[in-house]
Amino acid sequence: MRSLLRSLFLVTAMVLGGGTFAQLQYWATVYGQVSGCYPGQVITVTSSYQTVTATVDPNCYYWASVYTAQNPDTIITSTPCQGAIQMVMSNVTFNGVLDSALVNINFNCGGGGYDCLGILNGPNVPGTACSDNDPMTVNDVWSPSCVCSGTPVLPTCQAAFSIAQTAPYTMQATNLSTGTAPIVFNWWLNGTTSTVSNPTYTFSGPGTYGVCLTITTADACTSVTCDTLYVDSAGTITYSPSYYDCLGALNGPSVPGTPCQIPGTILQGYWSPNCTCDSSSVIVYDCYGWANGPNLPGTACADTINGVPYTGVWSASCLCLTNGLTDCLGIVNGPNMPGTPCNDGDTLTVQDMWTPNCGCSGVIANWYDCLGIFNGFNLPGTPCDDQDPATINDTWDANCGCVGGVLTPCEANFWVLQGVTVDSLNNPTPIPYELWIWNLSSGGSGTYSTFWSFGDGTSSTAQFPTHTYAGNGPYWLCLTIDDGAGCQSTYCDSVSIDGNGLYTGVLGGGSDRQNGFTINIQAPQTTGLTEQSVADGIATWPNPVADELNIALTNALSGTADVTVLDLNGRVVMADRRMLANGRNQLLLQTNTLAPGLYTVRIGNADHSVSQRFVKVN
Repeated sequence: MRSLLRSLFLVTAMVLGGGTFAQLQYWATVYGQVSGCYPGQVITVTSSYQTVTATVDPNCYYWASVYTAQNPDTIITSTPCQGAIQMVMSNVTFNGVLDSALVNINFNCGGGGYDCLGILNGPNVPGTACSDNDPMTVNDVWSPSCVCSGTPVLPTCQAAFSIAQTAPYTMQATNLSTGTAPIVFNWWLNGTTSTVSNPTYTFSGPGTYGVCLTITTADACTSVTCDTLYVDSAGTITYSPSYYDCLGALNGPSVPGTPCQIPGTILQGYWSPNCTCDSSSVIVYDCYGWANGPNLPGTACADTINGVPYTGVWSASCLCLTNGLTDCLGIVNGPNMPGTPCNDGDTLTVQDMWTPNCGCSGVIANWYDCLGIFNGFNLPGTPCDDQDPATINDTWDANCGCVGGVLTPCEANFWVLQGVTVDSLNNPTPIPYELWIWNLSSGGSGTYSTFWSFGDGTSSTAQFPTHTYAGNGPYWLCLTIDDGAGCQSTYCDSVSIDGNGLYTGVLGGGSDRQNGFTINIQAPQTTGLTEQSVADGIATWPNPVADELNIALTNALSGTADVTVLDLNGRVVMADRRMLANGRNQLLLQTNTLAPGLYTVRIGNADHSVSQRFVKVN
């Protein structure tokens, strides 16, 4: 087996002395393993310039480096093997002066192979028994790629609860868990614990709080579920956050860690924890495309002309120009190039930079707000009052006009999904005879009373009920919401399962059959939007999550979207950009670097977003 790994060395200045050394502009390092080697076995490596040898170590590995003056060149690697010479010829091409290459050459001289634990001729080969150290799997075996994995044991219990407000700052938790009785309850309520089935709790003041329930059933099944509650200054408890962003907009997108623009400039930055538009943390790509790299306009560079190396200076357009370039101060090869820092001599400006025309210009640090107040906070995008009781979320527009928004009508909606669990490798597996219903209702006042009609003659007014059907369906499931402000809306959909206990349209195998299935109504989604959303449905699993979080959403537009993860304090702890297609999308988010706790994942752009809560565990 042979593979080449490249590494390119960039040089700002080079002085070559000595005729022989000046010709040796490249080198190659050959390394590998000899299967079935013998003590003292010699590997010979030859280039067009020299021949070197290496001796295998006790584990049959070797490496050797050779120099060459030719590009490309042929590297010959050979060794005695069972009375004959095995030889491999490798064509190596270099990118420039002082470039190097890594060449991997492995020989097989007999003597057997290594098993999945690296033992020569060992018994741990694919298809044999192993242990993945996961008590929730059975029949563990080595895979063809030497990964030890087993068959998941489906859980027999599921923790679930709902929250209702009984008084300002006071909540009533209702247990909705399933499993073999008796069940042991362990509630975590903002740092306090309780073992009763339906506890009450009074919050000390406004803020963001986490509620978790851990159950243990009679058959030793354990399940955990958590949710996030938001309490405002009036003591109202909701599942949706209520906050003002860095521009003063209610539930706005301009939160710490998101992009911002410095007023009156084209300079971009990120909102700091104290809501200052900070450009010092902006990622700048240098002339090699490296994030915050050193190769900026005005710094030294190195290149070749017709194979002859030379040094120069990066121009404003990232061209490596030869020596003799004059900077904005008239200095030959000087550092004062367009885009680099300067000082305009004005104490009322910041972030001074040379312009493309070599003018030194900064950003004015003082301004008058929309009310004429010097350095005031009444800026475009911040709250105001247009004195119109028929509007909400009044804000200053770009022309300093106070403009209010119209209340969006309420709309009932939900999404039917197959219940899933995950194995030891975080691969999702459907849960037969269980469907999840994601409540996606939106608009109106944002606070709803609900009425669920299950289509089998039964109903519920609970926000997130659990219901078990006697047959496999189809049943006509309907949700009616009332926002308490004069808006009502109803949405219905058909729910049914096939003979395998899977939601209609999801393929599955197996021969077990039963009648009936369970639906679990899940928490509503938060969009925080007054316009059309980028995505009108989002689901995450597994929840709680250890290493990888699956995200499914339906997207109304196509293009790139920001994926951010926020902690309970609203701080951005993870940020990424993903490409979304029009329609259904599924993303995989690595969560292994997050500390255990409660988080919110938000997907969208500066105008539209959707979010969902999840809990990270070890």
